[in-house]
Amino acid sequence: MKSINKPFNPYLKEFDLIYKYFHAPAAALLSNSYKDKKISTTELGIGDDCALLDIPPNNQLAISTDTLVEGRHFFNKTDPADIAYKAFMVSVSDLAAMGANPKWLSLALTLPCLDEDWLSRFSSQLFLLLNAYDMTLVGGDTTKGPLTITMVVKGTIEKHRALRRSSAKVNDDIYVSGELGSSALGLQFISKYLNQAEFSKNELRETFLKAYKPKFHLDSDIYSKNQLGEKLNKVKINKSIGNNSYLLFNKLSDMGFIGRYHFPEARVHLGRKLNTIAHSAIDISDGLASDLSHLCYASQLSANIELEKLPLNASFNSVFKTLYPIKTQTDAYLLALTGGDDYELIFTAPKKSRNNIALLAETLKLPITCIGEMSEQSERPTISYTFNKSKLKFDALGFDHFA
Repeated sequence: MKSINKPFNPYLKEFDLIYKYFHAPAAALLSNSYKDKKISTTELGIGDDCALLDIPPNNQLAISTDTLVEGRHFFNKTDPADIAYKAFMVSVSDLAAMGANPKWLSLALTLPCLDEDWLSRFSSQLFLLLNAYDMTLVGGDTTKGPLTITMVVKGTIEKHRALRRSSAKVNDDIYVSGELGSSALGLQFISKYLNQAEFSKNELRETFLKAYKPKFHLDSDIYSKNQLGEKLNKVKINKSIGNNSYLLFNKLSDMGFIGRYHFPEARVHLGRKLNTIAHSAIDISDGLASDLSHLCYASQLSANIELEKLPLNASFNSVFKTLYPIKTQTDAYLLALTGGDDYELIFTAPKKSRNNIALLAETLKLPITCIGEMSEQSERPTISYTFNKSKLKFDALGFDHFA
């Protein structure tokens, strides 16, 4: 994939491109919603100084902002469709954590130059996701500078139904959706064994993309299943680790780790169901240890986590040992707890909800795992960790944007 960092083209006009790649598609999407006789909550969308939005009766507006910066949140030369995908899912995940129904998105793009090919890929992926989640682009801004994407997502939630961090109760079970640590392990592999130019090669990127099969991705139908099998046989990444040589990530299950990093999924459907079952929730962006601590402080409670119950991918430990032969199982748990970029939901619920949660997991076809319990704080909110009922002492810290 070519980089957006190429010489500025004075013949591309900013407002022409905004209209072509954002204004016109947004208007078409809104028009289609009228034709489909959906109840529109957008009185005035993109194209004016402000959007005008109608909030349904007895609902509140949920708003969240996320910024992704090239070199900090995604690699240089990342495919623009992949950037749009991750930025969207990361942003909508906050609405999922509150149990909100996603409705609108505002986009601020800082671009080093006007690259029409880049804008076409980014815009096509963004509108594919907006359509899939029944959302509307209602405004934004563009300027020149280092590649940065800021999204403001807005949703609606019935009054008194929002899942807050501050509402956990003593003796609540602590649950987490999906898997932990897979995204962090994927990032470790990319950082340690692939330079970005190597990963950006179409053959390699498309193979990883197809291996993970992200929903609503622009390139999800690149290959048929048989073609994918042929491609996998050709893609081999041999790297030297110490005195040994390993063939890494040559299986679908292993390459899924890289997919988890590039293509997270916002758990919107889970969040919408939880607001009648759970007491509190938060999404995992900076790592379970860090984000659960936010919930603990907001609720002024402590948490007890049983490490053997953490939902790890079946290949997690073996791949971790391949990457880090001399590291221990405790190190593997630390990565799962602190690596971040999971975008799963942590939530707490009363024990009487166990049957309902099990049924919900079955209905959504999504693993939901009980990993611990909330407890009274002593001097201050803390998280304690046990393994097979034995207490472990280690500092599990999450991602720090300024570290």
